[in-house]
Amino acid sequence: KGIFQLDVGSDIWQDAEPGEGSFESPHWFADGTVCKGIRLMLEVDQCKEEERRLSREWSVLQEWFTKEW
Repeated sequence: KGIFQLDVGSDIWQDAEPGEGSFESPHWFADGTVCKGIRLMLEVDQCKEEERRLSREWSVLQEWFTKEW
């Protein structure tokens, strides 16, 4: 299979070393709570990034407004 045609369940995503006995899925992969927490952290990061962008835009608008009026 090509790298862009891999399934989520493909062996390539497993963090197991060859020859290990039993395999336990990583928490970020198997635990729904951890997955949800990661998504929420990403959303918070995106909100903070948007807030920084809006703050810069606000400053530029203020500067423009002061020069125009």
